[in-house]
Amino acid sequence: MEEVLDKVVQLKNEGNLKFKAGVQFKGHTLGKNSMIEATASYASALELLVTLDETNPSQRYKEVSISVYLNLAAASLQLDSYDSALNCCNRVLNIDSKNAKALFRRAQCHSGLKDLKSAVDDLKSAINIAPGNKEIRSEYRRMKALLIKQQASESFRQQTEDGLKRLHADAVEEPLIKVTDKWLKSLSIGHLSNNGMVTDEYAWGQSLQQLFLVLRVPDDTRAKDMSIVIKRTGVEIVVKGNVTMIRKFPRPVKVYESIWEIEGVGCIVLTLQKDHSGVDDSKRGYEWWNCLFEGDATIDVDEVCSIGDDLHMLPDREKQAVEKSLWEKSKRSPEEMKELEQAQRDLEQDESRRESSVHKAMSDPKKKAIYEMMQEKFPDIPVEFK
Repeated sequence: MEEVLDKVVQLKNEGNLKFKAGVQFKGHTLGKNSMIEATASYASALELLVTLDETNPSQRYKEVSISVYLNLAAASLQLDSYDSALNCCNRVLNIDSKNAKALFRRAQCHSGLKDLKSAVDDLKSAINIAPGNKEIRSEYRRMKALLIKQQASESFRQQTEDGLKRLHADAVEEPLIKVTDKWLKSLSIGHLSNNGMVTDEYAWGQSLQQLFLVLRVPDDTRAKDMSIVIKRTGVEIVVKGNVTMIRKFPRPVKVYESIWEIEGVGCIVLTLQKDHSGVDDSKRGYEWWNCLFEGDATIDVDEVCSIGDDLHMLPDREKQAVEKSLWEKSKRSPEEMKELEQAQRDLEQDESRRESSVHKAMSDPKKKAIYEMMQEKFPDIPVEFK
């Protein structure tokens, strides 16, 4: 047994040299590699230890085991391997339940795993065992302060959630006051329904980058009477304890760039920023919504929506195309426009048929070879198989 323990100590010492190099070059690849090599040396030492009979372990066996496990825990902490380090500390505490160093390092593991309460408990136990250890006391004070801050934050979050739940639980669903074009114009906000529509429940409009939602509420409504929660996928509005609206958007919006405000008497306006992530690159930044909420009436964006003042926001190429299209439309008669639209539809059908024929032909090696040859020599000529 003694020969094996001597070999274990030798491997541990080799690991210690690599550990020191890892600390010296921390933050560099060399430091990380040295720390990994240190853990490998400690692991090799432990592999030798498990070959020994642990039925009646000697005092030296216990001391060597504790030393190796503690060193492996320290190296694992340097590599942010908190679960591995935690396991090593538990092994030490199974041998010696009053090992202050094991409790100290286990507290560091709990901290890395975001379990501050367990970290504080371990440090408190370590102080009882080694009351004169300044490092443990300093870490205890630091960890205790973090725990208090975390608990205060959690308490605030929970109280906020509970308050919203009570507000919604006590709320009574009540219909909105009817929205009309005349009412919108009386507040000089009729333009907010541009590129959208006016319904009995609300009015909405849009620009290339933003959406506008206009709601009518009792004239004596103040900001403190309302709870408006704008989410990425929808909106929840409670006015004077009454659920005014809980709806979902067909596409996401940017929460932190969206706002709401009281506009005049009895009017709420929500300005929502469109989130263009996930949109086709060819349309990103200038696509239109055909409705504001899922399941509601839709608009024909080709007929209703106009870029108007947002034309300058388009990339130069798209801007020129839109300007040319608008100019050409202004020069054509309704009959000519119908013919052009029909021609466009015919072209789209031809393109769809051509793509379908090419897709089917790809299963034939000969046709596939012909297609690739044509694409290579005449890339601008469309190919169709009949």
